[in-house]
Amino acid sequence: MESILVFSGMAVSLFIELLKTQFKLSGLETGFVVFILSLTSAVTYYLLNMYGLLEAAIQILATAGAFYAFIVKNLKA
Repeated sequence: MESILVFSGMAVSLFIELLKTQFKLSGLETGFVVFILSLTSAVTYYLLNMYGLLEAAIQILATAGAFYAFIVKNLKA
């Protein structure tokens, strides 16, 4: 399994937890949101991989995450 699939699965899980706490979702609502987000993630991954843009998208996300972690987070303190 490719590591990007693991990380995208973790991101979906974290997003679901955020939605559950913010909007007080029930079990059925949570399952529906998980289904929609998983389907959307799979289609996005497939299209990015098919057109050769997956590496660029991963680099952009990694750079944005690093910038936030090291610059933006320290400026707020």
